[in-house]
Amino acid sequence: VEAEDLLEDKEVVSALSDQISFRGVEDLLRGVRLHRILRGGAAIFKDSQGSARTYELSERVDRLKYFLSHNWSVSRWDKLLALSFRLNFHAAFWVGIALCFTVGILGVIGLLPTTMAEDVP
Repeated sequence: VEAEDLLEDKEVVSALSDQISFRGVEDLLRGVRLHRILRGGAAIFKDSQGSARTYELSERVDRLKYFLSHNWSVSRWDKLLALSFRLNFHAAFWVGIALCFTVGILGVIGLLPTTMAEDVP
């Protein structure tokens, strides 16, 4: 059976849709807020041991904005760096552009201190 044939089968598509959407078992769809995942240098990724405490970080949700998957062979610091970069890239980019523009303007109009090579001991 080809994958394309399965996707044309309305019963298969309906069953897949039910499983993916948690239809009928909505209480099972839980999520953890990103700030809780990133707290303490992504400490939740320190080890693979789940506990009641880590379960309590999650809450019942209607939908997920992001789905994070990971593997345990990557350090928690690499995960933290990757998540921080991915989640903050656009804001950091525009803040960086604004900062460069501001420093450039302040330099051109003479509001920033300057040091000439001959002034340095």
